[in-house]
Amino acid sequence: MIEQYKVDGVISEILRNDAEYGHDKLFLDKEMKERGIPILELDVEYGENWSGQMKTRVEAFLEMVQSRAKAPTRQSPKK
Repeated sequence: MIEQYKVDGVISEILRNDAEYGHDKLFLDKEMKERGIPILELDVEYGENWSGQMKTRVEAFLEMVQSRAKAPTRQSPKK
């Protein structure tokens, strides 16, 4: 799906103390790192409202992803 939707970044929300899905985080981190895709992990409590700090983190992440997407790509020197 990453290639199909041309993903530039991932925001992952993990519920604290969620043993059932918490282990998926390791696989997601590894896969995104291998593909060079930035990931923002949000560790939240069930039912918790977004705080100002969380909104700021998401906004900064989105700005970073947008600036990466607009930056010219480096091309390897031709041999």
